[in-house]
Amino acid sequence: MKLCVYKEEVTPLAVNAYIAYDAETGDGLLIDPGEFTESMGRYVEKNRIRIHYILDTHGHFDHIGGNAAARRLWEAPIVCHPLDAPMLESAELSGSDFFGMPIELSKAEQTIVDGQRLQAGSLELEILHTPGHTPGGVCVKIGDDVFTGDTLFAGGVGRYDFPGGNRAALFQSIREKLMILPEATRIYPGHGPESQIGVEARTNPFL
Repeated sequence: MKLCVYKEEVTPLAVNAYIAYDAETGDGLLIDPGEFTESMGRYVEKNRIRIHYILDTHGHFDHIGGNAAARRLWEAPIVCHPLDAPMLESAELSGSDFFGMPIELSKAEQTIVDGQRLQAGSLELEILHTPGHTPGGVCVKIGDDVFTGDTLFAGGVGRYDFPGGNRAALFQSIREKLMILPEATRIYPGHGPESQIGVEARTNPFL
């Protein structure tokens, strides 16, 4: 397996939407499509990627806004943790109404839980339930890489002052699910640049 990651910054809130795929087989998935763009479609087509899942690390509007459009194009199921699934169908719960940024809503077709291993063709995904930013927030580990959503950033951590946020739960998630990973584990956060677990353990001012 040779994991490749394509990142595109989308929405006015600068969300990182990712296409993660095995360059050897073309099997892949779309992570956190806050917005669906033509360039994503072109990239998938050019690299002959088969999108097996549209995976939301959590249910905030800026991470789910492209779900419906991606689903229509690739016919891949939309998946998230069951605690955040209601957010995918609600402008109020997802925060879309509050921020005045309407999105096309689309329900979760499959749910994922802590410790679950999900196959996206040749890719094996390990689901880490990391509540705190939202009740159903997850991180997705693929080999030596982990997509951390809005749980852990380079030099920061996710907000916990939105509805459903919990400071104690967030730091427990980071401590017990992420900081135990090897230092060389690369993190791909929901906003901002990439980093590594060891770098964050040593330099992140919030930790």
